[in-house]
Amino acid sequence: MRKKVERFFLFLVIAILAFSVLFANKVDKTFLLENKNVGFFEYFASNKLRKVAVVDNDKNLEGVRFNILKKDLKKITRDDYLFFCRMLNSYRSIYSWVSLYFYDGTGIQFVDCDPNNALYGAIDEYGRVIKVLNIGKNIEEQLVFFNKQSSENVGISGIEEKGRDINGYLDQIDDLLCYLEALESKDYIIFIAANDDCAGFLRDSPQVKLKELGLKTDFSQVVRKSYLAVIDKEQVLFEKTSINLIEKSGDIANVRYSIESAGAESGKYASILIDGRDYSSHWRGLNFAVYSISEKQVIDYVAFDTYSENWDCKRIR
Repeated sequence: MRKKVERFFLFLVIAILAFSVLFANKVDKTFLLENKNVGFFEYFASNKLRKVAVVDNDKNLEGVRFNILKKDLKKITRDDYLFFCRMLNSYRSIYSWVSLYFYDGTGIQFVDCDPNNALYGAIDEYGRVIKVLNIGKNIEEQLVFFNKQSSENVGISGIEEKGRDINGYLDQIDDLLCYLEALESKDYIIFIAANDDCAGFLRDSPQVKLKELGLKTDFSQVVRKSYLAVIDKEQVLFEKTSINLIEKSGDIANVRYSIESAGAESGKYASILIDGRDYSSHWRGLNFAVYSISEKQVIDYVAFDTYSENWDCKRIR
């Protein structure tokens, strides 16, 4: 009898260990890859939050949309996700959903602000998933995704691999921090020209992102001044600030350019000419034009009003 009991407990231990290995492998492919130890607010800063309202079946519904690039999911830590779950719980009595909006046409919607009711798929501008591809649940304080059809665990890794190339949706990004994160590419020649005042509210996180692009300027010293920069394949070729008009022209990879910046004290305008065409949005703040080397064309031009608190985005087409 004693030997039977011992064999039973041995079998039970082996079964538990085997299950633990299988479960560990399942949880490993998740939203939380923890590749970089950064804070929650670095990726969910106040300007990345959009409160949205819609009328559905004669009911007024409100939700919250967070703007984030898929590649930055890898930077969210376990502590970040736990904070996010606590925030979902606090929002439950106020909002109908919270979403992570990826700008590539997809996103994650937490229905009823519930960590155990996550949908991944095609998403609308309000942050509601309109075509479900995967279903996620909160397992051991991690978000695990399962294929809708087969219950196979695919995780956020599988989702990420199917994402569109950023070139295809750069011109949809209306959030300054997301935009600066998207510009980290060796495929880009980036032209930046300040119009009027570009530094009134250019603080903290955006300054960090600009420095990650290789720029050296302390924008707290650029209030009302002119500013120009040219970045080629993540290498800064030109950067200058002045109280006077700044002009720069040249040729990069057979791309002819001529750019100008006039701050509040020298004329209040910006010009970005690429192969003879003006790609400035002619708006206060930082004007960007992005040339794709692989596509041999300008794929986006935009201005962010960095003199306004919300860093408002403007595209003129």
